[in-house]
Amino acid sequence: MENYELESDEVILFEDVVTHNKLKGTLQLTLTSRKIIFEKEKGIIKKERILVDIIHLEDIKIYNEKVQVKQKGLEVTIQTIKDNIIITFYGMLKANKFA
Repeated sequence: MENYELESDEVILFEDVVTHNKLKGTLQLTLTSRKIIFEKEKGIIKKERILVDIIHLEDIKIYNEKVQVKQKGLEVTIQTIKDNIIITFYGMLKANKFA
Protein backbone atom coordinates (compact mmCIF):
# COMPACT_ATOMS: atom_id res chain seq x y z
CA MET A 1 0.00 0.00 0.00
CA GLU A 2 1.32 3.39 -0.90
CA ASN A 3 -0.79 5.65 1.28
CA TYR A 4 -1.40 3.52 4.37
CA GLU A 5 1.38 2.04 6.47
CA LEU A 6 0.62 -1.22 8.25
CA GLU A 7 1.54 -1.39 11.91
CA SER A 8 4.19 -3.93 12.91
CA ASP A 9 1.65 -6.42 14.31
CA GLU A 10 -1.05 -5.79 11.64
CA VAL A 11 -1.61 -8.25 8.77
CA ILE A 12 -3.70 -8.08 5.58
CA LEU A 13 -6.57 -10.59 5.64
CA PHE A 14 -8.54 -9.67 2.50
CA GLU A 15 -8.39 -7.29 -0.49
CA ASP A 16 -10.92 -6.54 -3.24
CA VAL A 17 -12.42 -3.79 -5.39
CA VAL A 18 -15.84 -2.63 -4.13
CA THR A 19 -18.34 0.22 -4.13
CA HIS A 20 -19.48 2.05 -0.98
CA ASN A 21 -22.89 3.65 -0.40
CA LYS A 22 -21.36 6.82 1.14
CA LEU A 23 -18.43 7.25 -1.29
CA LYS A 24 -18.39 7.66 -5.10
CA GLY A 25 -16.71 5.33 -7.57
CA THR A 26 -14.91 2.05 -7.16
CA LEU A 27 -12.63 1.66 -4.17
CA GLN A 28 -9.87 -0.70 -3.12
CA LEU A 29 -10.95 -2.38 0.14
CA THR A 30 -8.29 -3.84 2.42
CA LEU A 31 -9.27 -5.77 5.54
CA THR A 32 -6.48 -6.01 8.09
CA SER A 33 -6.41 -7.54 11.54
CA ARG A 34 -7.35 -4.10 12.98
CA LYS A 35 -9.08 -2.00 10.29
CA ILE A 36 -11.07 -1.85 7.08
CA ILE A 37 -9.30 0.57 4.72
CA PHE A 38 -10.86 2.20 1.65
CA GLU A 39 -8.55 3.70 -0.98
CA LYS A 40 -9.24 5.21 -4.39
CA GLU A 41 -6.90 4.91 -7.37
CA LYS A 42 -6.12 8.22 -8.98
CA GLY A 43 -4.23 9.02 -12.15
CA ILE A 44 -4.28 7.71 -15.70
CA ILE A 45 -0.60 7.08 -16.35
CA LYS A 46 0.89 7.15 -12.87
CA LYS A 47 -1.51 5.29 -10.60
CA GLU A 48 -1.50 6.21 -6.94
CA ARG A 49 -3.82 5.29 -4.09
CA ILE A 50 -5.46 7.95 -1.97
CA LEU A 51 -6.78 7.05 1.47
CA VAL A 52 -10.53 7.70 1.57
CA ASP A 53 -11.84 6.11 4.79
CA ILE A 54 -10.78 3.83 7.64
CA ILE A 55 -13.13 1.79 9.84
CA HIS A 56 -11.56 0.44 13.04
CA LEU A 57 -12.81 -3.06 13.80
CA GLU A 58 -13.53 -2.08 17.40
CA ASP A 59 -16.05 0.50 16.06
CA ILE A 60 -18.27 -2.27 14.63
CA LYS A 61 -21.29 -2.95 16.83
CA ILE A 62 -21.74 -6.28 18.62
CA TYR A 63 -25.19 -7.51 19.67
CA ASN A 64 -25.76 -10.77 21.57
CA GLU A 65 -22.09 -11.65 21.01
CA LYS A 66 -22.54 -11.39 17.20
CA VAL A 67 -20.66 -8.88 15.10
CA GLN A 68 -23.15 -6.75 13.14
CA VAL A 69 -21.89 -7.54 9.63
CA LYS A 70 -24.65 -8.97 7.43
CA GLN A 71 -24.39 -10.24 3.87
CA LYS A 72 -27.31 -10.25 1.43
CA GLY A 73 -26.29 -11.21 -2.08
CA LEU A 74 -23.52 -8.92 -3.31
CA GLU A 75 -24.07 -6.39 -0.49
CA VAL A 76 -22.53 -6.45 2.98
CA THR A 77 -23.98 -4.13 5.64
CA ILE A 78 -21.69 -3.06 8.47
CA GLN A 79 -23.19 -1.38 11.53
CA THR A 80 -20.64 0.91 13.16
CA ILE A 81 -20.89 3.28 16.09
CA LYS A 82 -21.25 6.23 13.68
CA ASP A 83 -23.52 4.85 10.92
CA ASN A 84 -24.49 1.91 8.72
CA ILE A 85 -22.34 1.24 5.67
CA ILE A 86 -23.29 -0.84 2.64
CA ILE A 87 -20.41 -2.28 0.62
CA THR A 88 -21.17 -3.86 -2.76
CA PHE A 89 -18.83 -6.54 -4.07
CA TYR A 90 -18.53 -7.75 -7.68
CA GLY A 91 -19.02 -11.40 -6.74
CA MET A 92 -21.11 -13.24 -4.16
CA LEU A 93 -18.17 -15.46 -3.13
CA LYS A 94 -16.03 -12.39 -2.41
CA ALA A 95 -18.85 -10.85 -0.33
CA ASN A 96 -19.26 -14.12 1.58
CA LYS A 97 -15.52 -14.42 2.19
CA PHE A 98 -15.39 -10.84 3.53
CA ALA A 99 -18.43 -11.26 5.79
